[in-house]
Amino acid sequence: MTWCLLVPISILPFPDWRELGAVGPVLNQKYCGSCWTFSTAQDLSGVHYLATGNLLELSEQQLVACNTANYGCDGGYPFIAMQYVEQIGGMLTDESYPYKGICAWDACGEFPDGEVAGTPTCDTALLTEELEAKNVAAVGGYQMVAMGAEYEALTAAVLVKNGPLSVAFNAEGMDYYVHGIAGPTQCVNAETGYIEAGCISEYDKCNPDYLDHAVLLVGYGTQDGVDYWVLKNSWAEEWGDGGYYRLLKGSNACGVVSFISHAVVKEA
Repeated sequence: MTWCLLVPISILPFPDWRELGAVGPVLNQKYCGSCWTFSTAQDLSGVHYLATGNLLELSEQQLVACNTANYGCDGGYPFIAMQYVEQIGGMLTDESYPYKGICAWDACGEFPDGEVAGTPTCDTALLTEELEAKNVAAVGGYQMVAMGAEYEALTAAVLVKNGPLSVAFNAEGMDYYVHGIAGPTQCVNAETGYIEAGCISEYDKCNPDYLDHAVLLVGYGTQDGVDYWVLKNSWAEEWGDGGYYRLLKGSNACGVVSFISHAVVKEA
């Protein structure tokens, strides 16, 4: 696949799709390993917005419950979810098939019958009804955007051209993130000598080959000469910087450009 850029990447503006209407509110996946559904749904939402001007909140519940090629609350891959959406005919809105307060495994303790909740069951009747009524956002497939450090510049170009992107990366360092730019070289403030919020230990480089979390790439920028990516997480607004994470740009920190996929708009 060949990409044709009209201007050199070095002079492209620093975009943030939040400011351009292509990004919905920060959500909460709760006690379920369903990050892949949020990354996928929001990627598709951005594609639908750029094609129609209408920003929809799409149904993570449909993916976690009905996309059997993935693993529900035990994880999954956004590109497989995008294949599912193409094959089944579309993605329902969150309004028609809302995300439940899922509490998988034994994260919330045992239920009265001694069992624990797992991946929810697909509401096939609702799914069929909404698909037949075409109350869905449809896509024509997906494309791989990046698969390694050499794709970092291309990722910025595709982000500008095509909107928010689904990213699978290593979440090392996210648990205690509050603000700032995270990354192996961002641990110590040169002026104060103190460790910055969101630091990733220099002894653990956040292995770019171990990808255990999926998020949405919505922008990039520069602060005090340091380039960063802006990532939308699914751990509620109370986490991080209003639900967002800034990660060092330019060195494939934590594998941020090791596995990026993106939905392709369905042609009429």
